[in-house]
Amino acid sequence: MALETNKTYDDLMVKLKVEFNDLKDKRCWRDVNIIQKMPFFETKFHPEYFGYAAEIYWWLKGVRGKKNNKFKNDFDKWCMAMTPDASAFANILNYKKFTWPLGDLLTSTWMIKSNHHYYRYFTLTGKDINDFDKIVEVGGGCGDMCKFINLMGFKGEYVIVDLPQVQEIQKRNLRDFNNVSWTTKAVKKDSKKKTLFISTWALSELTLAWREELVDALKPDNYLITYQREFEDIDNEQWFSGWEGYREELPWITWDGGSSYIMK
Repeated sequence: MALETNKTYDDLMVKLKVEFNDLKDKRCWRDVNIIQKMPFFETKFHPEYFGYAAEIYWWLKGVRGKKNNKFKNDFDKWCMAMTPDASAFANILNYKKFTWPLGDLLTSTWMIKSNHHYYRYFTLTGKDINDFDKIVEVGGGCGDMCKFINLMGFKGEYVIVDLPQVQEIQKRNLRDFNNVSWTTKAVKKDSKKKTLFISTWALSELTLAWREELVDALKPDNYLITYQREFEDIDNEQWFSGWEGYREELPWITWDGGSSYIMK
């Protein structure tokens, strides 16, 4: 069965294919108008994401170099992971519109969101993402979560399940990482590898049939999920009601009935 989305994305994918193909210099892909309008390109500044990033900044800086601290070597990696790639913009005004000073670095709206997902997973579950052998991400957005995780030191296999048009963006953003692969099909469970399933809003935007196929194939034991309560005519709160794990509201995300984490 081919990857399916609901009707919300149908027109977006047509426009994305046209505008991205017409882009003369694909290095500057973040300037593309339709990409900036995509929900997965986090253009909105959320003070809650930023405030949490500031907490992580001072915490990691405080434990840097301390003996017997698990995170003693993470500050420099984190600063690199939080710094956006300016070369993805030809228009410097776009770059400035989406970037914010944080301590002695410059970060972006999309990296502070990735940071929140990454560290809330550790805080709620006590599990380090770097300890997994494999990550399967459904709906990789612009590839920013994958990029953040890799820059934080993940060495395992990373598989992104997404639409071909969106994969073209991800391949531009993730061109420096050789552990990433792409597919449009459900990924089967690998009993030999400790696997983390990640999907930030994408799973809750797929058709019910494709959700079931994907989950039945992967049978995830560990996951980092963000979902909105309602999408089109689907009651996501009901669909996710049987999932085990830690739950946490994201009260600053108000569209589609609000959003929550499920982490295990």
